[in-house]
Amino acid sequence: LPVLRAAMRNCKRVIISYLQKNSKECFDVNGIPCRLEFSMARREWYLLWINPVEQPNRPNTTPLRMIRDARIGEGVVDWEYYQSSLREWFEQSQEMVQIKALECYPGALLSVLNAFSCFDTMVSSGKQKNTLQLHVRFLADEREYLLQKIRFLGSRVKVEEPEAFKKQMTLEIGNALARYSGESRTSIPANI
Repeated sequence: LPVLRAAMRNCKRVIISYLQKNSKECFDVNGIPCRLEFSMARREWYLLWINPVEQPNRPNTTPLRMIRDARIGEGVVDWEYYQSSLREWFEQSQEMVQIKALECYPGALLSVLNAFSCFDTMVSSGKQKNTLQLHVRFLADEREYLLQKIRFLGSRVKVEEPEAFKKQMTLEIGNALARYSGESRTSIPANI
C-alpha cells in the first residue's frame, strides 16, 4: 500500500504482480495507478489502475488482497492524460436513478439518506411536503447493491426513473410475492 500511494503521489508507474479472478497469476505487469477505492458493496479496497499496453483507455480494478507484489517502475507518467481518460470512462459507465423518498414516520428520511450515502447522490426537496428527490449515480457493477438498498427501504422510497430500473424492481418484487403465494414467475431478463 505505501508503494502504491508513493507512486500516485509522485506520478510514477508501478510494476505489480497480482492474482486474477480465475486464479491466474500475472507477474510484473507495468501499470499506472490511478486511485484507491473502497467498495461498499463488496466491503473491500480496490486499486484502480491502467495497463497502458493492453487497455490504455479503461481502468482495471484489482482488490488489494489479490496484489502479491508492487514496486515503483521507471519513468514519469503523463498523469493528466490518464486522469482525463479515467474521468471520461467513469462518466460513460455511470448510470443514474431518480428516487422519491417519503416521510412515512419520524426519522424515515434520515434512514434513506444514510442508505444512499455510499453513492454519488444529489438531494432536493420534493414537490410534496415531507418528500425528497434523490438523483443517485452509480457504476454498472454497483447496480445489484443499489437494488438491495432500495428493497431494504421498502415503502419509504419509490423509483421514479429510468423505466428499465422500475421494471426490474417490479419483476423482483413480483418474484418475491410469488414465492410466498406459491405461484411461479418468470425470471428477470439479464439485459434490463
